Amino acid sequence: MKRLFSSLIIFTMFSMFFSSGDRNVAASTGEDPRFEAIHITDTTATLEWDPIDGAVSYSLQLNGTALFDFTPNKFRHDVTGLNPNLAQTAILFYKDADGGTFQLEEYEFTTEPLIIAPPANLRVLNVTTNSAEIHWVGHPYAIEYYISVDGVYAGRAESSPYLMNDLTANTTYNVEVVASNLLQNSPAAEIEFTTGSSWPDASVVNLRAEAVTATTATLVWNEIPTATEYHLSDGEDFEQSVTAVTYGLTGLSPNTSYTFSLIASNSIESSSEYTYTFTTAPATPAAPTGLTATAGDAKVSLAWNSVTGAGSYNVKRSTTLGGSYTTIAANIAATTYTDTTAANGTTYYYVVNAVNPGL
Repeated sequence: MKRLFSSLIIFTMFSMFFSSGDRNVAASTGEDPRFEAIHITDTTATLEWDPIDGAVSYSLQLNGTALFDFTPNKFRHDVTGLNPNLAQTAILFYKDADGGTFQLEEYEFTTEPLIIAPPANLRVLNVTTNSAEIHWVGHPYAIEYYISVDGVYAGRAESSPYLMNDLTANTTYNVEVVASNLLQNSPAAEIEFTTGSSWPDASVVNLRAEAVTATTATLVWNEIPTATEYHLSDGEDFEQSVTAVTYGLTGLSPNTSYTFSLIASNSIESSSEYTYTFTTAPATPAAPTGLTATAGDAKVSLAWNSVTGAGSYNVKRSTTLGGSYTTIAANIAATTYTDTTAANGTTYYYVVNAVNPGL
């Protein structure tokens, strides 16, 4: 009996010790109220809990900082501005109708690791023949940025922009920019651009052929200020470099199409090709020989020898030796012609010209 009595006294005192005074830890009922973090990202989370029997208001603390004071009927709270990949400690407090304050067991969760997004709004500005500026919007967790050009590492920058120098004119470049926090790199943001040309357009150069004959022509073009030499070619057996802005061509074939190219250059670079196509004049036929005239009644019959390469003949007449001559028949295919407009008793002088085919 004494031993039983002693045990009873001890149990009663133990129970009184935990039930006296202000409570700051929720009494165990066999199952703790639900209190958890959901929708966790690298910088945000939602803390949520079920209503607790006897609780009239709640207050929430995260990492030692109160998120809100005691508020009734509040069972969730969205948290922002967290640091990635770090442990977070949340404590939920509540009060009962008597004003007693209670605390649930601490709840710990860890934010997701940081996922660095590629640099935003990547663009190329101030493009010249040999330089360009790469601009982007910085990532809040990035410490530096790595730049690659055409798949090759080109340099780094702590912030936008990145200046590219020593580029080649009229050339396309592919640029990638990666954000880094020194522990993790983002996927690459990518852009492509083409440098300007230091050489003028073909319309400005205006390569052309002047004074074209059956066998000669003169190539002419406008001066290019950055050029120190011009290279001419027909793409076959003609190559010539000059410093002037004209060049005389000889030995051409009559009625033939020619295409010549011009490339301007200096000690650093060369232009693309400027081209021009022209056709030489047909060869001039020889004068017909054996011209004879036979007078008749109000008519004159003409005859002459055929000319090799002639397509037709023109007949001209004058009443004065040496001119001026008036064409009385054109494009005659035969080698004879009868002038039926001649007047009896009048002296006439005739000239026959051979004409190239198609003219």
